[in-house]
Amino acid sequence: MTSPLGERAPAIRRIREYAQHGPWTARQDGPVRFLGVAFCWTVTIPAVIALRVAEWPFLRPSRFIFTAITVKCLSELPFVEAFVDTVIKPGVERALWLFL
Repeated sequence: MTSPLGERAPAIRRIREYAQHGPWTARQDGPVRFLGVAFCWTVTIPAVIALRVAEWPFLRPSRFIFTAITVKCLSELPFVEAFVDTVIKPGVERALWLFL
């Protein structure tokens, strides 16, 4: 098993190609391959994109400082505060109730 710290993360194109043509199932068609490709498009690729976007500010100190200042400035706007109170806080509370 390879170490995730020892090699680069695969590109989205490579993940999609592996789902469509990889040796994880013997057949190149059929229901198992269809479910694997559907899982790749509906779960894997959106999750990878979201996690890479979340990772981006932490790769460089200047990115982190810029993101922190931008978030702080945006949080002072009234419509952002209303959005957080009506959308984000209830969503987080429901997620915590569901998973904890």
